[in-house]
Amino acid sequence: MITMCEYRPEYACYKTAQCKRQADGQCRWTETQELKACLESKQKESSEKIF
Repeated sequence: MITMCEYRPEYACYKTAQCKRQADGQCRWTETQELKACLESKQKESSEKIF
């Protein structure tokens, strides 16, 4: 199978984020205020570049 290698600006937000076991026992990114703000900022930047 062939896939496209895509890098989105918001992926940079995960460099300092923590992936760990959550209260429900599942492992996933811990959604801190910093992570949420970074993701929103990067997604906004991406959408502004399209138009």
